Amino acid sequence: MSRSHLICVRKPLVSPVAIGCICAATAYTIWGFSYLFTKTALKTATPAVALAGRFLIAFALIHAIRFLGKIPVRLHWRDVKKLLVLGICNPVLYFYLESYGLLYTTTTFSGVMCAMSPLLSMFLAIFFLRELPTKKQGFFSLIPIAGVVLITLSEKSEGLLSGLGILCLFLSCLMGSGAGIVSRKLAPAYSTFERTYFMMLTGCVTFTTVAILQNLRSPHLLIQPFSSPSFLISIFCLGAFCSVGAFFCFNFSTRCLPAATTAIFSNLTTLVSIFAGVVFLSEPISISYIVGSVMIIGGIWLVTQQGNQKAGS
Repeated sequence: MSRSHLICVRKPLVSPVAIGCICAATAYTIWGFSYLFTKTALKTATPAVALAGRFLIAFALIHAIRFLGKIPVRLHWRDVKKLLVLGICNPVLYFYLESYGLLYTTTTFSGVMCAMSPLLSMFLAIFFLRELPTKKQGFFSLIPIAGVVLITLSEKSEGLLSGLGILCLFLSCLMGSGAGIVSRKLAPAYSTFERTYFMMLTGCVTFTTVAILQNLRSPHLLIQPFSSPSFLISIFCLGAFCSVGAFFCFNFSTRCLPAATTAIFSNLTTLVSIFAGVVFLSEPISISYIVGSVMIIGGIWLVTQQGNQKAGS
């Protein structure tokens, strides 16, 4: 056989599924640490001002990356509705609903509600993406959810539950899952950078407008927090890492993974947030935390393995 007939096909060192899993895990891990920075920022500013500062920095950073890297950002008018749905679902409604949900419920119940995301994503993916999870995926996804429930219920928390708080948390999870579905539908037409860019723009415009309108009669509440070094450091970390970095990884993961598999990593956010509390706030660690951590990591691995087998078949 002549050399011209020999075709050398190189297999990628890392499969797209593995890269997608790494990106999803990175995004949700960063979001787990965001609670520390948010807590610090809210000591100085209102939620609206903190969110405005966060997304001002996020959009300034991603716009600078676009300008310096000469990265084109395309916008087709036929997709405007889908892009607006993505931006409204996440970051706008997701962050506002999460904030008010935490305000009217306990942190324990909030953690339990966050574990609803994988099931909601599977449910939405069935109807909007025609992605049918296997029976084993559906069963294994219950393991990390049970782990999150075990950890959050074991944590001591004070506060009262209200119907409004429960509704806000449920809708927050629904918005986060819906954003993953919309992002995946837009993935063939828009790059990861374009989707992230539009999300940061939507958050910047919306949260800044709301912060200004809320503080028209007391503008010092809008300006004063920016004189605090701790506030500036917090919103920079939230804007640069928790917004641009994490959303970039998340949007990239939706290009490589089914929505249900991507969402299963959301349980890492609860795990990492509790880990950060133990390490940085000296909170005690319990047997329930250790058992729940094993359940979360094991469940994520099992669902991912089933996703790989389904993709390869």
